Amino acid sequence: MLFSDLFPQISGLVDRSPNQDTVRTEFMIPASEASQWLDIRITPLYKNTYDFSGFMLEMQDVTRRRLAEEALRESEQRYRQAIDGMIEGVVVQDANGIIIACNPNAERILGVSREEILGQNSTSQVWRAIHADGSPLSIEELPFMISLHSGQPQTNEMLGLYLPDGGLRWLLSNSQPLVKDNKKNPYAVVSTFVDITEERKIEQTLRDSENMFRSLLESAPVAIIISTDKGRIELMNARSEQLFGYSRAELQGDFIETLIPERFHHRHIHHRGDFIWQKSLGQK
Repeated sequence: MLFSDLFPQISGLVDRSPNQDTVRTEFMIPASEASQWLDIRITPLYKNTYDFSGFMLEMQDVTRRRLAEEALRESEQRYRQAIDGMIEGVVVQDANGIIIACNPNAERILGVSREEILGQNSTSQVWRAIHADGSPLSIEELPFMISLHSGQPQTNEMLGLYLPDGGLRWLLSNSQPLVKDNKKNPYAVVSTFVDITEERKIEQTLRDSENMFRSLLESAPVAIIISTDKGRIELMNARSEQLFGYSRAELQGDFIETLIPERFHHRHIHHRGDFIWQKSLGQK
């Protein structure tokens, strides 16, 4: 049987020229049940420099490897589709802190493109970070660095990150170390994070409002006491302490009837109940 009849797929890859080197290729032999992949090396043989005598053919079944490679490609595709669809930003860093992968939401949150972020060292001063209280966050305190050094995940870590354009983003971050079998040190870390900048602004506005309210309460020339609908004291100002002779600690959580003569307790409880009831009717 001729060589070209046996393997028509590769017969055109070789010739009989003296300068012909070893040719290597892989091809599939179709089958109804399971196709087979072959790795073939063809080396021309010569009796002397110009006297061609034939070919040496080496074949190896590489079907398992090709199937494993295909499975790996499909797995990586599913992995990329999964992280690209995540609502969180996702960044993968190697053991040196180099960013080797990210998803679109990481680009959006960090304000940079994939091309700009890949290959960057996230320990660079370009990514200056701060604690929740505004104090500087050192490189070694970054969640992903802690995971790299300790091999332990870091969850729900809040930090502020100054972007390359100078803007400040507040992030809630998780870091998960990746460890190979029988290895102690992580070879990479997956960091996920959400942008909580707007939530932080709302919280700060609320704190400012509460501080202003408390300042007004304390500076009021009259006694002010705030209680729940059940009559338990929640808040009182300094003038109340002066007027009734009780400290806040003594009255906190106590019933407001404590400040009323005992003979009026029942009447006051009844009036308080009527007030709450009338107020609830007005809200319907």
